[in-house]
Amino acid sequence: MKFHTHDKVIRKGRFDGNIGVVIQPCYLKTGLVLVRFDRGVYTANEQDLVLYH
Repeated sequence: MKFHTHDKVIRKGRFDGNIGVVIQPCYLKTGLVLVRFDRGVYTANEQDLVLYH
């Protein structure tokens, strides 16, 4: 688990300025992370996210 709750993340390879906030890290031990973006809540693969500084 490399992300924690309330971490700001962006999707790897997408620099569209869409910054998400982690709601629940490592959802049910599947490697999926629950992330809230501007347009709603999505599950994202942990490898597809990068921590936003």
